[in-house]
Amino acid sequence: GNAETEKILMILHYHYGVDRYKLEGLTELAEFVSKSGGLPVPLNKAVVGRNVFAHESGIHVHGILKDPLTYEPFPPELVGGKRRLVVGKHSGKALLKHKLGELLGESEGKNEALADDLFLKIKSAYEAENRKSAFTDVELKRLAKKSEFYKKH
Repeated sequence: GNAETEKILMILHYHYGVDRYKLEGLTELAEFVSKSGGLPVPLNKAVVGRNVFAHESGIHVHGILKDPLTYEPFPPELVGGKRRLVVGKHSGKALLKHKLGELLGESEGKNEALADDLFLKIKSAYEAENRKSAFTDVELKRLAKKSEFYKKH
């Protein structure tokens, strides 16, 4: 069989120090080949899949926020990818505080009460309302603005 180009290039880069290839174009190249061939890139495909750098789980995200190399073998930007921190069923308060800081443009410390409030609402959405999908940034911002703690901080 044929070896996958993106894997060979990453091995050359990391194990043999070969740096003559522009790795930041790998994800874009995979998408081009995918569209040309009519076969989608699997979401969890190593190196170039959309979900390779997506993180939801509480302890997992906490590690990523402290040191990305905890769960990522290389920075997503190296291959033209992007890190996505997804608020979902398994997310913890560290991710919520981080996301609120991003979405509301404030320091994470100011979002403690708001994060606690949203944490309970998000858990309820998955347990009581039987939600299946992750929350989008738009939904989180809307939920935050409805919270009684939004205007207090």
